[in-house]
Amino acid sequence: MFYHISLEHEILLHPRYFGPNLLNTVKQKLFTEVEGTCTGNLHCNKMILRHPKD
Repeated sequence: MFYHISLEHEILLHPRYFGPNLLNTVKQKLFTEVEGTCTGNLHCNKMILRHPKD
């Protein structure tokens, strides 16, 4: 069974990443930190389908 839900996640970045590639850097960090993890009582693997800015 699959559920499609919206989640929020805070990402900490050093100011040196605040350049023209900021969106790509945020996406990569999001995939690295969140994809494949479980939170709370949800015994599942998460998969990022899209970023809100896409």
